[in-house]
Amino acid sequence: MVTRMWGGVAAGAAAVGLVVACSSSGGSSGGTGPGAISSVDSSKKATDLSEADAQQYCRDTLAYQKSQISEADTKRYTCAAIGAAVASFTAKTDEEAKAACVKSRDECIAKPSSSSQGDAGPEKDPCANAKKDLGNCTATVAEINQCTADQIEAYKAVVNQDPCASATAAKPDGGQPTGASVPEPASCKVLKEKCPALYGDEGSGGSGGGGSGGGNAG
Repeated sequence: MVTRMWGGVAAGAAAVGLVVACSSSGGSSGGTGPGAISSVDSSKKATDLSEADAQQYCRDTLAYQKSQISEADTKRYTCAAIGAAVASFTAKTDEEAKAACVKSRDECIAKPSSSSQGDAGPEKDPCANAKKDLGNCTATVAEINQCTADQIEAYKAVVNQDPCASATAAKPDGGQPTGASVPEPASCKVLKEKCPALYGDEGSGGSGGGGSGGGNAG
């Protein structure tokens, strides 16, 4: 699972079959303190943030995300992962699969991104509903910072891989490559309980935040 403030990386992950597993991982040191994700007071509870602070926090989070995982790296991984999946069905040997993957990846990378083609129309403000998304969140800004930092570290570990290097031809038994698995950080499991709306589980948050209904693990 990824929070709504993770729209960009979440979309890229879904496109190449990345999934967040239910195993936990160690915490990142980047959640709070020097170099923290946001200028918003980390001791505040998210539900207590003003409209302006909530939108500022959302924008800071998106900026941090972009500073840690570039669009170029995401596109390279996405193109390679798609290339590996397609090659597995067309290649007869693993070597052919690797070569076909590299060819497909390079052609994909060379194509302009949809965002640069200018035909997508006006962009929606991704932070327009930040106050609403944080409205029933009983976690502190520091706790959200920690989850965000841990999620980014988990995704970076996958995005920095080269799926073409491990591309294989489909096996006779029907086996085929699956999307890489990104472990769900322990800090995000806690956050899911306290901030269901951040995970799109608005119904379970109830009115007035008690964090009683966490979302199901993805």
